[in-house]
Amino acid sequence: MNFKEWLLEVDPNNEVIGEIPYKDVAHLLTPTQKVNPYTQKTYDDWPGDQRGAGRYLKVPFNGDQIEIKLTKQLKSIMRNGSRCVKCGRAGTRFKLLRNGIHSPVRLALFTQDDRQLTIDHIVPRGHGGVSSVNSDNVQVMCEPCNAEKGSAYVGIWPTPDPDMQ
Repeated sequence: MNFKEWLLEVDPNNEVIGEIPYKDVAHLLTPTQKVNPYTQKTYDDWPGDQRGAGRYLKVPFNGDQIEIKLTKQLKSIMRNGSRCVKCGRAGTRFKLLRNGIHSPVRLALFTQDDRQLTIDHIVPRGHGGVSSVNSDNVQVMCEPCNAEKGSAYVGIWPTPDPDMQ
């Protein structure tokens, strides 16, 4: 049974449809630096197949290769260190998620104690902050830390001790 057939049999009310260890996917999510020959500006070239407005990665899952769209949020998390800037928790595993039977499967990074890593806007969008993958206005936070911060502008959190868990 291939992934698409298997996915149809999974309970559509179950948002989490599987887990993948960090080490099995992280190397696929590492951009290379390239220089635009016309503007001479550097940019991140992400792996995967370019189709339309998105990039798609082939990710190993249950002995199969599945295609996952590389989201802006996942790019930002991988670019900014895969660790919550407030509490220091690191991403240890990816989960395959979906919001219903007809929604696409997405990849999200979780910590050991099951906190999803998210993107926080240092200067909130409501206060004029920009929202871009390559922006210096984003930092990685786990969901509880991000919720605690809310839409307040508190600046950049000091880098936590990497041994802190």
